[in-house]
Amino acid sequence: MTNIAKAMKYMDGIGMNYDIMDGKMFIEAWTQDVTDSYQFQVAEEEIDTMAECYDKRNKTKEVAQ
Repeated sequence: MTNIAKAMKYMDGIGMNYDIMDGKMFIEAWTQDVTDSYQFQVAEEEIDTMAECYDKRNKTKEVAQ
């Protein structure tokens, strides 16, 4: 499984919305009064970190079973 696929599963697990465009991950942030939103590209390093967290979480589940 690729790191972006793991990052997607990680984001799904924490209930965070994201979009994938051209193989890049974007998250959306709203202004405080919820009138405007902005999309930010997630850095590759952060995707790698999410993938590591996903691996650790799944490894922990495997050990627990």
